[in-house]
Amino acid sequence: MPVRESGTIPCTPARCLRLVRQPDINWCVPVCVQMVLGFYNKATDLQDVACALKLLGTDCSGSAMDFPAGREQLVVDVMQGYESRLKVEVKSPGAGVDFWTLIKDQIDTEAPVILFNHGHARVVSGYLSAQISGGVRTVRGLDFFDPLSSTSTCWESFDACRSQYTHLFLSTFTEAGPFAALAGKIGLSRGVWSRLKWATLTRYGSRVAARQARRSAKERKDDGVL
Repeated sequence: MPVRESGTIPCTPARCLRLVRQPDINWCVPVCVQMVLGFYNKATDLQDVACALKLLGTDCSGSAMDFPAGREQLVVDVMQGYESRLKVEVKSPGAGVDFWTLIKDQIDTEAPVILFNHGHARVVSGYLSAQISGGVRTVRGLDFFDPLSSTSTCWESFDACRSQYTHLFLSTFTEAGPFAALAGKIGLSRGVWSRLKWATLTRYGSRVAARQARRSAKERKDDGVL
């Protein structure tokens, strides 16, 4: 789970995603990859990402070509190549594939989703589900970071637009070490595990700093400084 500058606040897509606007019409896929990698604290160069996705010429310069259908696995390979602790899956519509549940579950674990529709890519940062008309009807919507938009986030109706959605990219940040494995075995969610971990690390860091301060004061006293 990525952590921001203070080292104590686990990120959520709504809190820590940063919109990157695409420089040209065909850059939406590398920009979305860069946004999600940035959410996981992995700095990347947009030109390098586009080159890794094979959208530039052999010298990795010039304008990007449109991302071709059928090469979605390359997005998975590139993201995992940049960050070895990421596990990325691509999902497409089909029997037993419920895009709404997949998106909702991913956001609930505090991770963004890259969503392809016909000819464009965006990053889902949140969702809304509400009952209206006295509970007769349920409205479901998605919040997006759209690299083509002039605003920070966009909203659209999931049910009105879901026929246009072609692929989802779900990412899981794997925690290294035996304690993370134990957390998985006892059923702690990733968000709860992250908060426990960083609270423990922060408390430990404070104790270490206090011991160092006491040691320094003792050394100064022994040297006759105090």
